[in-house]
Amino acid sequence: MSDEMPSGFHMDDTLNSSFGLRHSIKELIISKAVLTCVQCKIDLCESCSNSHKAQKVTASHNLLTASQRGNYCPFHRQHLMNYYCSTCKQCVCIACITLNHNEHDVEELVTVASTITAELQKLLTQSDGNAVELSDKKHELSQIERELKYMKECAVSHVKTESVRRRRAIQEQEHDLIHQIENLFDITSVSLEKRKLEKACSDLETERRLAKELLSSDTSPATQVIAHSDMEKSLKSALSIEIPDLTNFKQKLDEEVKFIPCPIPSRDSLGSVFKMKINMDSKATILTPREAVPSSKILYSHSLKLPLSQNTTSTESESGERSTLSTGKLNVMGLVFLPGNDLVLLCSGRKYKLLFFDRRGILNFEAGSDDTLEQPTDIVVTSFRSLAITDCGSSSIKVIDIKGQLKSNWRYKDFELPIAICRHPTRNLLFVCDQGKRKLTGHKESNGDIIMKGDVSENHVPVPQYITTTTNTLYIADSENDVIAIYTLDVTKISFLCRISTSESTGIFQSVSGISSDRNGLFYITDSINSSIKALRPHKSEIQTIVVSGKCLRQPKCFCLQSDGDNLMAVVQLGPDTPETAEKDLTSVDIFKMVRSDI
Repeated sequence: MSDEMPSGFHMDDTLNSSFGLRHSIKELIISKAVLTCVQCKIDLCESCSNSHKAQKVTASHNLLTASQRGNYCPFHRQHLMNYYCSTCKQCVCIACITLNHNEHDVEELVTVASTITAELQKLLTQSDGNAVELSDKKHELSQIERELKYMKECAVSHVKTESVRRRRAIQEQEHDLIHQIENLFDITSVSLEKRKLEKACSDLETERRLAKELLSSDTSPATQVIAHSDMEKSLKSALSIEIPDLTNFKQKLDEEVKFIPCPIPSRDSLGSVFKMKINMDSKATILTPREAVPSSKILYSHSLKLPLSQNTTSTESESGERSTLSTGKLNVMGLVFLPGNDLVLLCSGRKYKLLFFDRRGILNFEAGSDDTLEQPTDIVVTSFRSLAITDCGSSSIKVIDIKGQLKSNWRYKDFELPIAICRHPTRNLLFVCDQGKRKLTGHKESNGDIIMKGDVSENHVPVPQYITTTTNTLYIADSENDVIAIYTLDVTKISFLCRISTSESTGIFQSVSGISSDRNGLFYITDSINSSIKALRPHKSEIQTIVVSGKCLRQPKCFCLQSDGDNLMAVVQLGPDTPETAEKDLTSVDIFKMVRSDI
């Protein structure tokens, strides 16, 4: 018999009976029951069921399949279980109700099944939303996992690249510093003088040896007389050699060349070499004057190979918005370095677009569409290797990956004209200046959440257009009125410090066409009228014009710095603004190598 159907009722009484059973006990055990006789209360295999039907005594019995048998009461085989006792929580037949469930809460089984089915269907419907939400969260978590792995790989790669770069830079600086030390010690002049004295001593010793041999007793008088004249001339010539004065060389021993290493946080220099004089009271005086330290300068490297747009009309904003810069027939609105010294230009021609250049200045690809960029104004690279762009057309910040694909579009109800954006050098923060509402907001780089708000007074900056920041200082510039406002930067607020302008006769600049800053706290200004770039520290009166070697600056406009790697500067420069030379001297984007000093 099978486990699917329990053994028959009163099996012991019927095994030996002859109600149609045609099998031995052993055969009964291994046979598979397929039907149940309601009257006999036994399970029958297929062969026995056929025999059961053939017997006259049992021909009228009801034979039930396993599924049919489930609806019959196990205690009253002739009755179906058509009722449900809520008190006992079980299905019952009419006989069970009469005998055992007379005063219980009994309902028809069909009614109870309908109610339970409706409740289960309701729960199933409610779980559909949870299933979809859980599936979405699972997909989102998978994306987060992939992005985290990518960010981890990028961070590890950046650490390795930076480690190699710094080792190479340290080796190069080591070579340069050793070369400086060799020049400051000036051992070459001492060596040359020593060689002259060695030659004079050798010549004199030779003449003296010959004279001694001539005066020896073994030399004949005739030889002495004959060689006397030549020997006398040689000795007189040797005696006429001037004995050098070593005072100047001895004074070098009172001087010391000192190597002064830079602090550990320094990113750009291994240290400096100074020449000092040790006095009698053991005090040191620096002989190399501060003015003799090489001034900061930038060396021309190469220019970008810019495509020409078909839009030949350059426009200027009359509402105080950032004016675009004409690059030949291409308007450059902003530019930024990517890791690896690739460069991205935010441009407008027939439409707004992004131009991606490699480190050699060759255009790799273009990106952007009318849906992606509506009216962009400024661009910055985030610590997650994405591009954050302020867009006045949509009053939002748009995050685009380095392949040119839109990743996020952060919209804020407080935005009116988000004109400029910059990134904090040490914190994962983005600062946005809204020209319309004269507000400054600080955002998390990861999701754009606003964590700081501040006001920009019209008395400080009439028309805010550019923004940049160092670790503790924020700068907002107005190129129309040539004014720069300086604020101290806290975690949750900004405080006005001072402002500088051309009207205050500071002599720092005559115009402001672009601003930027580096990780060392230096603030840079492009002055298009003076065709210069100036660097200054905000809390000191240390202002120095950067000297350009190899190629002169000409009306520099917006620019950007790459202070994390090879210390590069990319500058948008304008040619003479005349109709005759407009096509001959097109605006270019030039890349310079920055050679630093202690400003």
